[in-house]
Amino acid sequence: MKSNPFYALSASAMLLGCWLLSVALPLQAAGPLGGVLLLMAVVQLYEGLLVGLGAFLVRTGRAPRDGVTVLVLESLFLMDAPLLAVECVTANAGVGTAVALGLAALAAAKLAWVRQSAPDLLSSRAATLLGAHAVSVLAVPVAAAHLAEARLFGPIALYGLCWATLALPLAQRALRTETWAASSPEAPRAHAVWTWVPAATTLLHLWAVGYVHAIPFQPAFLAPFLLGLALTSAREQAARKAALPGLAVLFSLGQGPSLGFHIFGPGGLLVPPLHLAVLGVAITWAYLVWRDRERWLALLALGGAGALLVGASPAWLTDAFGRLLGFVARLVPKDSIDWGVLIVIGAFVLLAAGARRSFVPRA
Repeated sequence: MKSNPFYALSASAMLLGCWLLSVALPLQAAGPLGGVLLLMAVVQLYEGLLVGLGAFLVRTGRAPRDGVTVLVLESLFLMDAPLLAVECVTANAGVGTAVALGLAALAAAKLAWVRQSAPDLLSSRAATLLGAHAVSVLAVPVAAAHLAEARLFGPIALYGLCWATLALPLAQRALRTETWAASSPEAPRAHAVWTWVPAATTLLHLWAVGYVHAIPFQPAFLAPFLLGLALTSAREQAARKAALPGLAVLFSLGQGPSLGFHIFGPGGLLVPPLHLAVLGVAITWAYLVWRDRERWLALLALGGAGALLVGASPAWLTDAFGRLLGFVARLVPKDSIDWGVLIVIGAFVLLAAGARRSFVPRA
């Protein structure tokens, strides 16, 4: 990209132009649809040129690095970075749905063309992952539009869609592993950033859907994505495995009235987002216990399950946290007697540790 910056400048100009035109055109729900469709046709023509040029440069070997750059930039448009699908389905749900189906078919055709032209660059599994991301990105605004037509789309429905983001970090990890062999060894960070593009565009579309339908952002929307990040933590990332689920619970506090839903009808059991987050955290830690064989995570998983069983609420969690702090404060020595008792206990502990070390065979 440094040797030939014109491709990046061209893609930036196209994204900026699409944004300016979408702002200038009246794209409200009852607005004209012709301008959106014309703009989408222009973008599809531009994408066709990117796919053809990138595949040609890679296949012929004339400028393979430039070809990879062009195809990487094409992936932004493949994931509907200009947000035109959101605008189209908002203007007309029926036409937008048909257009989204057509865009999904075109995305499959583009991936198949690159796969056929440069099989060493894009494996079948990587193409499948990118295609699944493209379909999910297009499906989000379509589902929101049809739910809105049925008067069923609100904060709870958007919160339900956000739970699909739990799979985004897992898909990013799979895409990064699958495309690692074909990436440039000189730019591992750039390759890692590119593998996050599909996840970023999915989150962007969820935000855009909430903005279009006047649904204010709530921190609980991020809880599933944080759980997905925890699931992809490496074995040595103990702080990440503990902190991310904790943040998911923290972001879900105090949002029961707006995001809670009833099971078995309006008079049934109320399930607030806090309970869903606690359940997700317990399952996440249980999976990490199975994967990493770490006992301290097992205690956390049991604690999360216990909190769910007793009916965790913000007041209950605050009281439990206060009791824990009080217990820790009582353990801190306050005078010479407490320090003396602690040191004597420490002497026995150190003696036991020394004996254990003496009886363990050493090389």
